[in-house]
Amino acid sequence: MGLINDQIKAYRTILSQELKKGHWYQIPVWAPLIGHIGGADNGVPLSVPFGASKQKVLKPTFKPIEVLTDFNNYGIDMDIPIYYPFTDKPVYGDNPALGNEEAPKWAYQKAYINQIRKPVLIKDGLMGEKALSKKLTMQLMENAKDKLIDFNRRWQAYAPYDAILRGYSENLLAAKADGGLGHVLSQKSNPNFYVVGHGKVTWNDTAATYETNIATAADTLDVADVMSTKTIMNAIFSASQLRIRPVDFGAAGQYYVMIMNPAQALQLAQDQQWLDSQKAAITGERMRVLSPLFNGVLEGEYRGVLIVVDQNAPGIRTSGDTGYSSTRGTVNYGNDNPLASPIDTADRKLAILVGASAVMCGHSVSLNFETEDWDYKNKKSEASYTVVGYNRSDIYDNDGFFGTANLFKENTSSLVIATYSPDTLVW
Repeated sequence: MGLINDQIKAYRTILSQELKKGHWYQIPVWAPLIGHIGGADNGVPLSVPFGASKQKVLKPTFKPIEVLTDFNNYGIDMDIPIYYPFTDKPVYGDNPALGNEEAPKWAYQKAYINQIRKPVLIKDGLMGEKALSKKLTMQLMENAKDKLIDFNRRWQAYAPYDAILRGYSENLLAAKADGGLGHVLSQKSNPNFYVVGHGKVTWNDTAATYETNIATAADTLDVADVMSTKTIMNAIFSASQLRIRPVDFGAAGQYYVMIMNPAQALQLAQDQQWLDSQKAAITGERMRVLSPLFNGVLEGEYRGVLIVVDQNAPGIRTSGDTGYSSTRGTVNYGNDNPLASPIDTADRKLAILVGASAVMCGHSVSLNFETEDWDYKNKKSEASYTVVGYNRSDIYDNDGFFGTANLFKENTSSLVIATYSPDTLVW
């Protein structure tokens, strides 16, 4: 691909820095919901020294996605602090408070990480190299950089869904033969799973039994079990029972965030209570601009819940459904390759309510370039690489303090609601 002289090397270094900065920003839907533990400097998340979380000096950001950027940790897991609510009783009357203080609880959870690489063939023969000028070589590298950033953003736009619904992002759940940690980890559906018309799915500490319970409940969905304001109100009530902490948006206030599919949003837009609430919110020019009744966007706020619509939000499939595969577990979430087919056509869709610290994201190697010359330098490839992992913030009794060691205790950060919301429109 032309001579890799000093000028080309310097240009490539610049592109590598742009890759690093492009890792976390402009990720569809999730970018405003990401918090970097330790902050950020000049647009790049700060490196957190390995062992800092062991010393418990880190605090969560209380955003839905907690990112711990630790460039010194090269294992397969790291500890990330997540929000855990106070649970001790208060002190009443004149009883002494001294000596009865409850320590802040940052539940340090293990988050798995794994390498992700995306190779791109740049040169496919010596004659192609001879035809390239230095300027054209730089342009090809620039194009590869932009496409790799775009690829990374699209992968990371779906990874939080996998974490919330399946427990882990795809790079973690993939089979060992495919470079994943599937021999160590297995799918764990969200413990706070609700089905419209059915209610909360019964939890079971045996993973296979719980997966079957979800499949059984999802199979009860029919045409009457749609997305509605009643569903949202039930979600708010359930979130309060689960002690899910709303997300702090500063001056805008504190809200839960519910992400739903456009098919669900279309059903919601036909709910009279939703229409009435949006009309009541129109109190000035600002609200008139923001209101979905004026701007045509099927998004809004309802009783402390911010509604976000994402056409890539996945659905749920069980045995017998079109596209179902038993190789993906008793319950399928989304499809096998959302990068190629981002829009899920499942008849049953999922609304996800998230609060503070819903997803843990470990990140130990920044997005970067790597070059490979092969076939006696007749061919050349560029590849992006990073080490990252998305994990749901379930709380486990790792040390047996609450009873049985390594037993699931609770999830206080997210819940999932299944509705019957097919893409087939009724005209």
